[in-house]
Amino acid sequence: MADPGRPRESGAYREEEALHLRAASSLAGYTVAAHDGVIGAVQEFLFDDDIWAVRYIEVDPGDWLPGRKVLISPLVLQEPDWELPRLSTTLTREQVAGAPRIGKDEPVSRLHQVDLFMYYGWLPYWMEEEYYNVPSPPPGAAEATARQRFEQETAADRHLFASGEMTEFRIQALDGDAGHVEDFIMDEEDWVIHYLVVALDSPLPEQESGRSVLVSTEWVQKTVREEERIYVDLDRERVLNSPEYDPAVPVTREFELAVYDHYGRPRYWEPGGDVEEDDDMRFLS
Repeated sequence: MADPGRPRESGAYREEEALHLRAASSLAGYTVAAHDGVIGAVQEFLFDDDIWAVRYIEVDPGDWLPGRKVLISPLVLQEPDWELPRLSTTLTREQVAGAPRIGKDEPVSRLHQVDLFMYYGWLPYWMEEEYYNVPSPPPGAAEATARQRFEQETAADRHLFASGEMTEFRIQALDGDAGHVEDFIMDEEDWVIHYLVVALDSPLPEQESGRSVLVSTEWVQKTVREEERIYVDLDRERVLNSPEYDPAVPVTREFELAVYDHYGRPRYWEPGGDVEEDDDMRFLS
């Protein structure tokens, strides 16, 4: 299993035509198993909004652990069996049952994650992530800073999004609304979300409604949870005229080429193709 903390490097030079890209919705209901029995079924995915790596698979344990949110890191997944369908882990049911409790309807905080990583002995993925760093307090402000830090760590992690939560977020292009998120395309090897599936519910006059297109997560400028909106550095008309995505057809390298060529953007799988463009200042407020 590739490291989900190194998404772009792991796929940067792959040239095969048939990629390991899969819609997140296609995994809903997959059985998640421990060494000694079933843990539950895939409910949704939790990912960060920086490098779009899946950090947890949320598993519905059913009547086995009622009222609990069960989070499984891709780090403990074995080679998936897509035919069963089944995701096997290196864990035991006893380990899962003994994990720090998170209520089923409780938001996942950083403190929850710290407890979880300490319990399982995993290396926290945010250790070297700049956006998780807490600045040093000014002299005389230790108590206030400690209180603020506790509040931040016990509140919902602002960088962690659930796939179910982000579904229906609006896509804000440079010059207007371009549709809404309806699914996610991720790499089954490194568990990184490469594309947002965007439903074009406001198509151009000459187009039929109901079309869906792909927008690379590389082109996301920022995500604003309070607005339920994702800002991308793309023109609205370019998004609306993008090659149509068919959920019944696997995403191939040929289709990726058509998408990247349509937008005129560097291809992430080619040398130098992952260089970020200058940030559009309209989205950096």
